[in-house]
Amino acid sequence: MSELSTAHYSIRTSSSGVAISFGTEPASGDTQRQGHFEVKLSHQTAKTLAMELRRQLKRYERDGKAEIVIPPQLMEEMGLAPQDW
Repeated sequence: MSELSTAHYSIRTSSSGVAISFGTEPASGDTQRQGHFEVKLSHQTAKTLAMELRRQLKRYERDGKAEIVIPPQLMEEMGLAPQDW
């Protein structure tokens, strides 16, 4: 299994499912470039993944007694609020 550290991602949804693109720089639409890849999921798998990620991260924060801090500017840019977590 190969590993890619990513600093950027984008998520697209359509009637056929969800596509998550990962890359080392902002997506330009070219997911075939080195260091970029795309994962396609059904709606059900994407929702299950989101729920599992949330559960794992909440467990990490609880067990490690470490809060994962998201900068306020990023929260604002993404239209997120602390209560969303």
